[in-house]
Amino acid sequence: MKKTIAFVCALLCFGNLIAGCASSEPQETLSPNADYSVTVTDSNGEVFTTGVIVQFLQNGQQVAMQPVGAAGAAVKNLPRGDYSVELMFTDSDAAYYYDKAELTLSAEKTQLQISLKQMPVGMPQDLVTNFGTYQAYNVKSGATWVTLKPGMNYFLFSAEKAGTYKISAPADVAELGYYGMPHFVQESSALEVVNNSVTISIKESALAGVYVFGLKATADTNCTLLIERIGDPQWDISDEPWTAYKPTVELSQYILPDGSKLTDFDLTAKNYELVLGSDGFYHLNDSNGPLVVVYLGVSSKYLDSFQKMVDSSRVGKIFYDGQGNFLKKESYNECLLSYFEVMDENAGVYPLTEDLKYIIQQRGDYYGWWDAAGKGYIFVDAQGTPDVTINPDVAWLFACAYIAQ
Repeated sequence: MKKTIAFVCALLCFGNLIAGCASSEPQETLSPNADYSVTVTDSNGEVFTTGVIVQFLQNGQQVAMQPVGAAGAAVKNLPRGDYSVELMFTDSDAAYYYDKAELTLSAEKTQLQISLKQMPVGMPQDLVTNFGTYQAYNVKSGATWVTLKPGMNYFLFSAEKAGTYKISAPADVAELGYYGMPHFVQESSALEVVNNSVTISIKESALAGVYVFGLKATADTNCTLLIERIGDPQWDISDEPWTAYKPTVELSQYILPDGSKLTDFDLTAKNYELVLGSDGFYHLNDSNGPLVVVYLGVSSKYLDSFQKMVDSSRVGKIFYDGQGNFLKKESYNECLLSYFEVMDENAGVYPLTEDLKYIIQQRGDYYGWWDAAGKGYIFVDAQGTPDVTINPDVAWLFACAYIAQ
């Protein structure tokens, strides 16, 4: 019996030994040294390939250093252990912020990535504006680590590439806003602020512009001002070309007959009948009636002459369909210039043609010249009180007169 028990015990021990061997896994033995790799990127995720030296420290003392290489990493073979990492920059003007407290390596953790935040460029500028003198730092696209003082802190941004830019900051640190241009800073944000961010579209033609952003803080603090290019410039009407309206009739030099008396139209009248004669000009009442002329080179009673308007701005109209979709931009400058060349130089007038009638009516409709309820209404007295006796159906004739017979 004792022999049987001993045999069973021996068998069990042997079985356990076999089972233990089958279930155990080989233990990995770490090599005494390891390649420690540190990758350094900017706020846009682009790696640095030059200009940065990585320092490896133990107990605050440097034990090794390695510059980043062409692959974008500093790799150093070191005894396995715990290291902290700090950076040096070979460019003396380089200014970056990073959180040193988080930069640690260990025997098991041999790789690290450091994302740098840039610092404001140079010293702050003293700028004189409509409300006085203020200071502002220059910042670039990307993440910028900024130090804020209580109150408004201003920053100047000039894009290097056309596009749509989103500017944001932590809402719990400071209130963000866009305040215009350096020499005309506005009191409140000039753009809608959503989730403490604003979006601005900068076109190729506006790359020379400088834009002012502000962060309003309640105490001394630090935060990240993030400027991201999120797409191409947004489309607007200014992107569309102007289509030049061309004269539809052959023009010839006009000379106002001696002794001609120009009579303005009564704009409170119910109506006037204008008839296009065989000469290509409009006449009053019938084709042989008094010739109607346009004040081109002299001021009319209600508005400066078209010649002055052409010299100072574009005379045109933007057309939309019934659903508000853009159709075209029509420019009248080129056509008016053709008429200026042949108008009576002394009287500053030319007979009313289909072209001139069209231009007056289109321009007036677009700017609301005879809309008594709008801001563009031109029939007002010195105090700005609208003259509601004007008949809007004939109001366009304010720019015209007829030659009394």
